[in-house]
Amino acid sequence: MNEGAILGFFLRILLTGIFYSVGKKRNIGGGWAATLVFFLGLIGMIIVWCSKKKDKSVEFTDEGNDI
Repeated sequence: MNEGAILGFFLRILLTGIFYSVGKKRNIGGGWAATLVFFLGLIGMIIVWCSKKKDKSVEFTDEGNDI
């Protein structure tokens, strides 16, 4: 392997790690985000960016706690 191919491989690994952390905060999930970016490249990045963010709102109810 030449130096360009090795550099390209490590760049792809770096981008996969970055998009793993982005995907964890979205509905797509970190594992799927990493897989898509590694195998599809730019198309995978676009898919991750277009995925909706997770809803962090939590609604608490006080049902059945008659103490």
